[in-house]
Amino acid sequence: VRGDFLPKLDPCMLDQEGALVKSETEIELRRDARCFEQYEYNFAGKVGLTKAIEYASGMGLRDIEARITHLSSRLRQALGSLHGVNVTDVGRKLCGIVTFEVDGLASKEVQLKLRERGIDVSV
Repeated sequence: VRGDFLPKLDPCMLDQEGALVKSETEIELRRDARCFEQYEYNFAGKVGLTKAIEYASGMGLRDIEARITHLSSRLRQALGSLHGVNVTDVGRKLCGIVTFEVDGLASKEVQLKLRERGIDVSV
């Protein structure tokens, strides 16, 4: 958080990490971004994130990007070849998220039909 913007923000809750208890009725808010931190946090999530970073670093981020680009491109081509399916992705460089629509079907209907075939999609 930029120092000049910090005074415009209010933490949604405070504990001993975000503020100093001066007395039973008085606290002093930290004057840095740590005023938004909480004493309790998700240790398992941090360990999982650390392991995911180590795993990705070991595989190589460029190799991961190349694989994702290849697979998503194949999916776009396959979907684009289907009658009534329109790939709706836009941009000069596309990511691994593929968006599409099916003529005459609501997105929830498409999701349910794909789920019946063991394919998970988000709507």
